[in-house]
Amino acid sequence: MLRIVLTGGACAGKTTLAHALARRGARMVPEAAMQVIAMLRDELGLEQQARWRAAHVIEFQRRIARLQQESESHALLSSAPRVVYDRALPDGIAYFRHARVEPPEELLELARQAAYDAVFVLDTLRDFRARSDSGRLDDRGVSLALRDALLEVYRDLGYVPKLVPEMTIGERLLWIERELERMGWSQHRASS
Repeated sequence: MLRIVLTGGACAGKTTLAHALARRGARMVPEAAMQVIAMLRDELGLEQQARWRAAHVIEFQRRIARLQQESESHALLSSAPRVVYDRALPDGIAYFRHARVEPPEELLELARQAAYDAVFVLDTLRDFRARSDSGRLDDRGVSLALRDALLEVYRDLGYVPKLVPEMTIGERLLWIERELERMGWSQHRASS
């Protein structure tokens, strides 16, 4: 099983690309943060969830990590030849670093125990569109800073993250397939 992480700052095209890979037979693990935000939004409302998140950074990231770990573990039971993670456990560490908050040891340990075969950090799109109606708070500057923090975190954990430039979805799919081939994961091997 090939385990692929797609990550990056907000408005980088991660979810769109993950869905494209899922249409090609990969099992997709959705972004846990967006699920937690949706739960908070349903419980507290749009404005209150944003305030709660700002006041409870550590608890917010703990909820994400618990859901992410559960989703990642469940995905490993799949018979799909590829699993695509729309963000992964180490992403929470980058968010803590960006907020200048020390990540909890439990998150660091979960990130150290996780195993991925390929990490792709998608560059932030030039035509960044804030999506505050979904509960997202980031602007383009924050997205770029998070992209850089994600590259650093994955490197610190021993991965060799690949920065995927802005291109069309089709071009990004082709770019990733070529990188996977360079890494020894041919299309045939991944689908067998």
